[in-house]
Amino acid sequence: MAEWFLVAITAVYVVATIFISKHNNRTSRATLDMLEESKRQFNEENRPIITVELILEKRAFYAIRFTNNGKRSASHVRVEFQQVFLDSIIEAKTLTLLEVQKGRELVISVGQHYDLPIGTNRYFTHDKEMPVTGTLFYQHGAKMYKEPFSIDVVNYATFFSVKSETEDLIKKIDEQNKELKRIADTLNEIYLASVKRGEQNND
Repeated sequence: MAEWFLVAITAVYVVATIFISKHNNRTSRATLDMLEESKRQFNEENRPIITVELILEKRAFYAIRFTNNGKRSASHVRVEFQQVFLDSIIEAKTLTLLEVQKGRELVISVGQHYDLPIGTNRYFTHDKEMPVTGTLFYQHGAKMYKEPFSIDVVNYATFFSVKSETEDLIKKIDEQNKELKRIADTLNEIYLASVKRGEQNND
């Protein structure tokens, strides 16, 4: 009887050990999954994030601005424009500039940006307007990022051309120079008139 009791107790211990082991394994896997998810979230929150937008530079030409809005610097940054977009460029200088960019890499630090001109107003009034399309490649550590982009220039947000403080200052200086010239011309006329009167009096 005692032997059967010991066998039963042993069996209970074995079953309990199996259940505890399985539970521990599930707990360990869940913990590892949580750690992996935490690591993924941390890496996702602490990575370079480059956005692409269309800008108007100095009210003279349009450019694509690549801005790093992330928390880490982006290395090996390069852009590949789709051929259909390159074929729509009508300005030779712009096309040459864009083609030269092929294969070039740069670093964009946190909060910094890089502007790439794509044309003047001629491009945006041309009847063959095409979306600005391409793919952006960049890297942080061993992680590579590949992000396609497409900007519909026809339906893009309206640009509001606002003069800078420097432009306002230059305009005021020009106005002052014109006023000073007017005063100088008036004084010169008065001087010449007085000289002429003096010569007439001497005669």
